[in-house]
Amino acid sequence: MREEKIRIIIMPDGTSTVEVLGVRGKRCLKMTEELEGELGNVKERKAKAEMQEKDFITDQRQNIRGR
Repeated sequence: MREEKIRIIIMPDGTSTVEVLGVRGKRCLKMTEELEGELGNVKERKAKAEMQEKDFITDQRQNIRGR
């Protein structure tokens, strides 16, 4: 299992960068939703390659239900 982390960088001018590490699929958006609300308006969002990958846990649950 991958280690899941959220990296937050706050610059001297007050701008911030939030990066999600070790998370596959769009679950990263849910993980940062509240944090983004607290930090202010999102000016730019860059999707990493992991966002396009399927979450193994989600896929596993779907396969079990399909039996």
